[in-house]
Amino acid sequence: HEHRLENYLVANAPELFPFINLEEILELHKLDIRVVRSMHRENWYRWGDLYVGHFDKALGNAASTAQALLRERGVSLIQGHVHKAGMTSKRFLDRSLFAYENPCLANMDVPYVKSPNWQHGFSVIYKYLEETHVFVIPIKNGRFIFEGKLWEV
Repeated sequence: HEHRLENYLVANAPELFPFINLEEILELHKLDIRVVRSMHRENWYRWGDLYVGHFDKALGNAASTAQALLRERGVSLIQGHVHKAGMTSKRFLDRSLFAYENPCLANMDVPYVKSPNWQHGFSVIYKYLEETHVFVIPIKNGRFIFEGKLWEV
């Protein structure tokens, strides 16, 4: 959603645009986070056989966006745009594809959405050679289980 800041600056304070850099503000270099930029609102990164992205599609029900993207793109992917937990798959003669919707860690009480149908959680991606395996971890009532251990947030 970094485009929101950039669009705001261009529209309201263009003279500041060259001096404000979200990656520097967030000090992402200190966290060893590499930013993948795109000239478009839709942004994705290929990691092994998985496309991780913020695709420009959001449908109403959990996994419906992932299913539509799987049909349209024909690749395994994880979509972060919808803030829902969801998973779908499609088997072909020679391969299986998987598509996921990544839940969010955002505050659910936001002024720009009346009643968001979002879920708290995150995804863990393991990569072996060029093959990826995705595990969507829901956070329920402030708790989640990861690697056999109960965690509380």
